[in-house]
Amino acid sequence: MPAMKSLILRVACLAFPLAVGLAFAPPAKAQTATERSGRLLEEAQKNLEEGRIEDAQERMRRVIEIGGSRRQQADAHLGLAMVARRLGNLDTAEERYREAIRLSPSHRIALDGLASLLGQTGRYQEAAGTYELLLDDTPDNVPVRLAQVTALIFAGEHAPARNSLERGLQAVPGNLDLIDVLARHLAACPDPAIREGARAVELAEVLFEGAPTPQSRETLAMAYAEAGRFADAVAMQELLIENAPDPIDPAIIEIWQANLARYQGGESCCAPRAAAPADG
Repeated sequence: MPAMKSLILRVACLAFPLAVGLAFAPPAKAQTATERSGRLLEEAQKNLEEGRIEDAQERMRRVIEIGGSRRQQADAHLGLAMVARRLGNLDTAEERYREAIRLSPSHRIALDGLASLLGQTGRYQEAAGTYELLLDDTPDNVPVRLAQVTALIFAGEHAPARNSLERGLQAVPGNLDLIDVLARHLAACPDPAIREGARAVELAEVLFEGAPTPQSRETLAMAYAEAGRFADAVAMQELLIENAPDPIDPAIIEIWQANLARYQGGESCCAPRAAAPADG
């Protein structure tokens, strides 16, 4: 029995420090709002990838309720904007995009989303202005530049569109996409004050030399016509039609043939067609 008491005493002595340590150990550190929000955003992203839209929405709303960082809240609003847009709720999507930008003014994905939504809803000048916010920091971003130019053209702002293209080429010299759009703008702009045939030819020849494609051949024909070089325009347009890729949409061939007729008649690509003579 003394031996048993001695063993029990030794075990108790060994266990006592552990028991005391457990009793007085600090509680497990609670997750901060930022940590919880980060986990919820990761889960929401996984939900979206799995097509569980409602679960993703619930988690993003929880991020907004919890607080987290301003960027995390902005990301949650952005996610809700993208879901709302996918579901066709454009007003809600716009509100969420704007809230994301309020929380994080330099949030590029939110700015790009808002700009494209504004364009989608026909507010082209607002869209162009929003794209400008993106271009302030990255003037060499060609896709954003072209999106802004498209918005400006749809808004009828042809001079600002040309200026934006010129700034783009200063930031990214030799970019063929910018060269193509600027050459076409100078050759076929609805505003005659913007058209400049000689410069269009200069750009279009650089384009065609760098990328001899059907599109660049069409651009060059347009430029020749605006510069008054109709024989060159006709020859280039005929080559375009003869070497059309197969298959090709018949509607495109019709457009090419209509422009060929213009050039053969001494008209540029964007010139109004003469009125048909009255009968009798």
